[in-house]
Amino acid sequence: SVPNSVSAFHLFYTPVFFMEIFKSKMPFPISYVAKIKIDPILYLENTWIDLLLIQVHRIKEALNDNKNIYQNEILVNEFSTLLFEYSNIIVREKFPQENSSLGNKDYLAMQFTHILVSDGKVKHCVGFYANKLRVSNQYLARIVKYATGRTVHYWINEYLIFEIMGLLKEKRELTTHC
Repeated sequence: SVPNSVSAFHLFYTPVFFMEIFKSKMPFPISYVAKIKIDPILYLENTWIDLLLIQVHRIKEALNDNKNIYQNEILVNEFSTLLFEYSNIIVREKFPQENSSLGNKDYLAMQFTHILVSDGKVKHCVGFYANKLRVSNQYLARIVKYATGRTVHYWINEYLIFEIMGLLKEKRELTTHC
């Protein structure tokens, strides 16, 4: 039996939308991304839940305001704020070690994702990322695999797929507006 105080929410968004919001920075520690695929339930303190519920309420209000000529822009902004707040909670409360020194394996893997997001459109070789992080290709491969359960090549390909999907969406929007 589940207590009355339990709340659950599902966030649905496309990978393209997510990547558009977080263009310049990976919002979550890479170890969180790997963990959440295995165990998608996150338990939060009431103060954090209250903060997120306020933002959910703002999204609901924006959804109901059909007369607002900037409804889409407001929804994107409010949803972005919700994701940023959620990311802040994850980094501060659930994975505080991600902000530690570069010797931390998870932190190094997270740094890899930051570089991937900024340079992934044009840089597809493991050596580029290893060089930027001042580690060997083999060490980077081991660390990323350890932190995420996935290879460096997997993450590069995944990022490229997100980018391609975004470009296809933009092209589709351009052709429908002409």
